[in-house]
Amino acid sequence: MQFVFVICVIFHLTDAKRPHCAQEGPNSLLADLDSDEVIETIKIIKSSGKFTNDIQFPILRRQEPPKSIWQLKRVSAQRVAYVAVFDSSKNLLSGVLVDIPDGSILSNVELPSQLQPVTAREDRDASEIFKSDPRVINAFSRRVLNITFVYPEFWALGASGPSGGQRLVRAVPFYWDPSTRYYDWRPVEGLQVTIDLNKKEITKFLDNKTIPLASPRQLSSQPVKPKLKPLKISQKKGSSIRVRGQEIQWYKWRMTYSMDPIHGLQLFQIRYQADCEERLVLYKISIGEMFVPYGAGGEEWRWRAAFDAGEYGLGKLAFPLVRGQDVPENSVLLNCTEVDDDNGVPSALGGCIAAYERDTGFLYKHSDWTRTTARTDGRRGRQMVLTFIATVGNYDYAFEYIFLMDGTLHVNVRLTGILLARGMSSATNDATCLDTCTVLINEHLTAPVHQHFFNYRIDFDVDGELNYVAEVDITNDPIGPSNPDDGGFSVKKTIIKNETARDFNPERSRSWHILNAQSRNKFGTPRGYSLKPMDMGYSHLPLGSQYFPQAEFVSHPFWVTKYKDEEQAAAGNFPRTGSVGQGLPEFIKEGEPIENADLVVWYTFGLTHATRAEEWPIMNVHNAGFALVPTNFMSQNSEVPMEGECE
Repeated sequence: MQFVFVICVIFHLTDAKRPHCAQEGPNSLLADLDSDEVIETIKIIKSSGKFTNDIQFPILRRQEPPKSIWQLKRVSAQRVAYVAVFDSSKNLLSGVLVDIPDGSILSNVELPSQLQPVTAREDRDASEIFKSDPRVINAFSRRVLNITFVYPEFWALGASGPSGGQRLVRAVPFYWDPSTRYYDWRPVEGLQVTIDLNKKEITKFLDNKTIPLASPRQLSSQPVKPKLKPLKISQKKGSSIRVRGQEIQWYKWRMTYSMDPIHGLQLFQIRYQADCEERLVLYKISIGEMFVPYGAGGEEWRWRAAFDAGEYGLGKLAFPLVRGQDVPENSVLLNCTEVDDDNGVPSALGGCIAAYERDTGFLYKHSDWTRTTARTDGRRGRQMVLTFIATVGNYDYAFEYIFLMDGTLHVNVRLTGILLARGMSSATNDATCLDTCTVLINEHLTAPVHQHFFNYRIDFDVDGELNYVAEVDITNDPIGPSNPDDGGFSVKKTIIKNETARDFNPERSRSWHILNAQSRNKFGTPRGYSLKPMDMGYSHLPLGSQYFPQAEFVSHPFWVTKYKDEEQAAAGNFPRTGSVGQGLPEFIKEGEPIENADLVVWYTFGLTHATRAEEWPIMNVHNAGFALVPTNFMSQNSEVPMEGECE
């Protein structure tokens, strides 16, 4: 697996002394680093004399300006890069801030207890150590397998507990034939190899059983039948999406996008036109973390869990999007720059982000049901989708921000790719297989049940920075004069006063409402947005599990904290470190008051994947997500124009 990190390009400036990406307008502070800035940043670090020649750059991003700086509209603020510099010779990670126009290092903080995301060099080193070890060679010889066709995929071991500073990875070996497709890789069970990359040696070797290898599945070169007639999506007059620098405008929406090496596509300054005025909805929304634990027991499997953002980097694993395959033909493709984390050299990556419009059926519809008139009212609906795809090992994730005409924002993740397969001794199930049988996806092959959790960090600024949050339940009204027959039910709102974590309650149709008491619609109701759960992922991990000490953010779906610039990751900035309670549990520890405050909501959703035979050899798409819905943010349906409105 090749690891790179991704930065979006705005434009190329020829004046080397002029700050790069100096886009006009307040959002220039949020512009990503361009290729020239990356090159200059690496040059400043290497020539500083503070590091050896044996350094890598697992994270390099534009240092996000403090929120207070943007609010002051200080367009001319300095351009600063944040670089996680790893010195292999010292096994030392440092966080470095570089003032690019000034050519200087602002700060250099050593992080001796932290471990960086997995790098390309780690992957290469681990593969060389694995394939050259006599015990590994003998293990494949005993299985009568050609080691040339063995591909070891290496998993970071941060999720298995505190590492003590060791850079540990564990091999998950697959056997593949170059003449077959990528997804014909077959797992080699019974072999467990842990590698210490500091010492460049195998620290744990286990070879305790041999399970027959699954038969390769040859795919036909013939097209799928029946063949459908072409369906083309086109906009002869061009797209309604307008892109200026990193600012996107569509319909009544406006926002700024950014690509982060760890958190992937993130959006800033999301605004929507409501009641004749463009109003702020979110300051920022981004992926706070991902966590994928597998349910199979036993020493070879119980450790398998991944923090896909913090351990590998979603932006680093972004892939170019293909029109007509990944995204529709009418997509606007946005280019990026990828940077090799081994040497810091940037290169072009075309179309890593797509923006496109799509038809969604009718937006609203009503007819005269009495049929006394022929009147009918309706309007066609449309959406804008902003998306990128990250390929993390065997899975491909399409992360989508979907903007609706009515002011709703859907956040959706589409999961596809290859199941993580497990070899089995028995070739088939017996004839009585009903409630307890193993689901086979191929001969000698199953795929364990597992879960996918996605945490989003949502910095609400609903028509202003000072907001509050209410938990909204539908409750049965008590029997009384207004409810004599015990049939009434109503909305109950409970204001959340301090930083905390909250749980789902499907029986009460629970949602959460973020409001601004200082901004009200024409009826005097506080403007707000509601977070509506769509997919509720309940964790099946035991509380306090020794294997996943930093995954506590999945124990509750809804967390709310008071805004702090440095709190950006649900499991902490470096989840490979594995300290208990890092991330969200630590963020809410003080229980700070959040009424009429600048608050951040962290929302975790997910799905439990019980695998099926229909998902092999490649898996069709699964969806999971949530919705942010305007709730009295406007004074009427904004899609029904009124006489004299906004003139």
